[in-house]
Amino acid sequence: MACPGDVVFTQRGTLGQVAIVPEAPFEKYLISQSQMKLSANSEVIHKPYLLHYFASFAGQKQILDSAIQTGVPHTNLSILRNYAVPLPSLKEQEAIAEALSDADALIEGLERLIAKKRLIKQGAMQDLLTAKRRLPGFSGVWMETTIQDIASVDPEALGAGTPKDRIIKYISLEDVNRGALNGWSETKFADAPSRARRILRENNVLLGTVRPNLQSHHLFVQQGEDWIGSTGFAVLRVRPELCSARYLFELIMSSIIGRQIDELIAGSNYPAISNRDVRKLAVSLPSLAEQEAISQILGDMDAEIAALQNRLEKARQMKEGMMQNLLTGRIRLV
Repeated sequence: MACPGDVVFTQRGTLGQVAIVPEAPFEKYLISQSQMKLSANSEVIHKPYLLHYFASFAGQKQILDSAIQTGVPHTNLSILRNYAVPLPSLKEQEAIAEALSDADALIEGLERLIAKKRLIKQGAMQDLLTAKRRLPGFSGVWMETTIQDIASVDPEALGAGTPKDRIIKYISLEDVNRGALNGWSETKFADAPSRARRILRENNVLLGTVRPNLQSHHLFVQQGEDWIGSTGFAVLRVRPELCSARYLFELIMSSIIGRQIDELIAGSNYPAISNRDVRKLAVSLPSLAEQEAISQILGDMDAEIAALQNRLEKARQMKEGMMQNLLTGRIRLV
């Protein structure tokens, strides 16, 4: 049984999860056997301060370092009672907790705003990429076609005769997440994974064919001759007289293509699609001018979301710095 204000710790499995029991809507709460509670003396400890401490790097390290590692990692009340907590005056604890709570509120507000902007973009994609809503100044029938008619699929690959000492910049499936390129590795061809074969050019669209529902897709905009992608990608090189690379990328990221892919992998033990499947994916194309106008709108939305994500990352870093300074006494508030 836990009461409002009690601090609850995970006792087994994923240790380090800490929460404070809310004041409402109940007077008492049942907690599972995999949790343990700490009822702190409010005359000595400000409970939100205690929560922030055990959510910090130092608090998390103490929980994990003291855990019993046999079988499933676990801890117990005897270990909990011996946790060390740096305690300034109650007044300073309250000031620290308020400052960190304000940082949390900023982070949570940005997370909600990003989620809202993503939903707005999804709605815009559904409307603009299906002709449900037309932009001012555009009319006419859209062309129903398939990817193989508007783009080359895997047009270039490294062969067996590639010099072993050639330096390549390799992009794996794990380097791409929902449109974002998070990194790459520079290596000699001889040391590269066997999947390092797809030659990439500027404005190629990368479609992840292994677990495609994870959307390891990317619009490649880098320049240079040494960029190589994994064979886990289908590399799409558009015919520029028919299709904009940005527009095709937006289609690949949309539910229009997503639903087709889901049908292809339904019931499969190993969710993957072939290059032949990719070639047959159905798309609808307006004129190039309308494609570019749609892509501009969706690209502006992406830029806004990216800017918010950058703000969110900075807010998280700011809070981490505050925790390091305030919870160790490096910076004093009172």
